[in-house]
Amino acid sequence: MVIELFDYDAELSRYNVRLRAVAGVGPADRVLDIGCGTGQTTRDAARSAPSGSALGVDVSRPMVDRARALGAEEGIRNVSFERADAQVHPFAPEGFTLGLSRFGTMFFTDPVAAFTNIGRALRPGARLVQLVWQAYHRQEWSTAIRQALAADRMAPAGHGHGAFSLADPTVTAGVLTAAGFTAVEITEVREPIYYGPAAADARDALFELRMVQELVAGLDAAATARALDRLLVMLDAHDTGAGVWFDSSAWLVTARRGPAGKASVGSCLPHAGNRLTLGRGGHPVADVEKRGDDHPEPSPPGEAQPRHVQQHVDQRREREEHDSEQRPDPGVEGRVDQRRPGDPDDEQAEPREDPTDDRE
Repeated sequence: MVIELFDYDAELSRYNVRLRAVAGVGPADRVLDIGCGTGQTTRDAARSAPSGSALGVDVSRPMVDRARALGAEEGIRNVSFERADAQVHPFAPEGFTLGLSRFGTMFFTDPVAAFTNIGRALRPGARLVQLVWQAYHRQEWSTAIRQALAADRMAPAGHGHGAFSLADPTVTAGVLTAAGFTAVEITEVREPIYYGPAAADARDALFELRMVQELVAGLDAAATARALDRLLVMLDAHDTGAGVWFDSSAWLVTARRGPAGKASVGSCLPHAGNRLTLGRGGHPVADVEKRGDDHPEPSPPGEAQPRHVQQHVDQRREREEHDSEQRPDPGVEGRVDQRRPGDPDDEQAEPREDPTDDRE
């Protein structure tokens, strides 16, 4: 029996470039990839560490099976995959020099305990580099789909569950500090995500993610048909000519494992050494290397043209900026280390801002 798996690698192709650039896997690194899905990030790490190795772990058996098959097919000898829950798995103590996660750490039932366990697997001073989603209202892929399917109805409470559990950067910094990590740095990254070459393909992808089923639950047949018609119209409107794309916002979080025995489980207060870059009105802005059109290469899947995608998301961002200028400044009280030395003034800063349970 062939199990259809949603193509997270295509969806997150542009975020993958960001993660790889910041991770900077070295030739001899021993990499732990948390929530590896079908293993693209793990295989990338293994290729970058020819004298080292990469282990990917995920709770999904079908994804781990696919990851193993792809690793064998591509002939990568220093990569391995294991079905495991990173919250409790007995990793070899201090066995890894680098930890990675591409949207795979948001579903922990006890985040402090989970990151403490991950920290034990890393050598003192080793880096942990992860991407996590920002809040629901900053995700066009979530808000547009809900609006199309729910219309005037309220979206089901709790949809997405833990996908946005690390959306508050101050909370995230506190969790990592409590788990024994130091030098936490949180930077906004904003990239479009891909759902398929055309509207019908994107609709099928959303069914694979079970986002559609949850949002039409309780509707009769006629109402369901109308909701699906609205969904198809909305998806068609997001077809850039290079596929169906939605804007999105994430946090790129880096930290270092502190000295052994320094974790203070139960304390989630931000550490004074943590850094969070903020922009106009207290909203976070990206602190990433600029290149060309402000998006790193390579191009998205297929022959997608970044210019077409960018035109779509730029229009939305302009509307957001206009709306934010009309709102009073909420202030930044309580934020962590609000500016780094050398950061531009707020007025000059450029703003950047699941499936549900099994989103990476």
